[in-house]
Amino acid sequence: MPARASRSIGKTGAEVARLLARQLDALAAGGEASQADLGRLAGRVRESLRDLAEFVDQAGHEQRVRLGQLPDGQRLLRTLRRIRHDVDMLRRAARGGGSDLLHDHVAGPWRQAALCGAATLRRMARCLDNDPAPEATETLAEAVGAYRAAVDEMRGDGSAQSLTTEELGRIFNLGFALEQFRRDLDDGIEVSAEFCGRA
Repeated sequence: MPARASRSIGKTGAEVARLLARQLDALAAGGEASQADLGRLAGRVRESLRDLAEFVDQAGHEQRVRLGQLPDGQRLLRTLRRIRHDVDMLRRAARGGGSDLLHDHVAGPWRQAALCGAATLRRMARCLDNDPAPEATETLAEAVGAYRAAVDEMRGDGSAQSLTTEELGRIFNLGFALEQFRRDLDDGIEVSAEFCGRA
C-alpha cells in the first residue's frame, strides 16, 4: 500500500509539473491563442493539485497503519503549490504587456527564462515518474541572471526612459517573479529526487 501511494503521488505530481511547464511555454510564445491555452491549463493544474492533496492524505493514513517509509508527499504538495503561485505571478506580470513587455533588451532573455523554467519542470516531472532526466545544459539561475543583466543594460543605456512607469513596473515585476520561481523550483527539484529509484 505505501508503494502504491508513493506511485500515485509521484504520477500526479508529475502531471502538475508538466501542466505548469505547458503554461510557461504558452507565456513564452505569446499571442491570443497562447493566452486562451493559459486559462484552460490553469484549470487543469487546480484539478490535479486537488487530486494530489487527496493522495497525500491517503498516504498519510496508510503510513500510520503500515510499515514503510514514503517520500515526503506533503512537502511535494506545498512546493508545487508555491510553483503554481509563481507561474500565476509571471502570468499576471506578463498580461496585457503588448510590445512594451517585449522591449528589445528583455524580450529574448524573458522568453529564454520561461522556456528554461519549463524544461526544468519537465525534468522534475521525469524524476517524479522515477525516470531521471539528464542535467540541464542551462540552469534557470543563469537564465534569470541574463534577464536581470538585460534590465540593467536597458537602464544603463537610457532606453528605459522611454517607457512609462507602468511598463517599467511590469518589467521589474517579471524579474522579481522569476527570482522567486527559481528559488521554489530549486526546492521542487530537491523534493522530486526523493521519488527517484523507487519501484
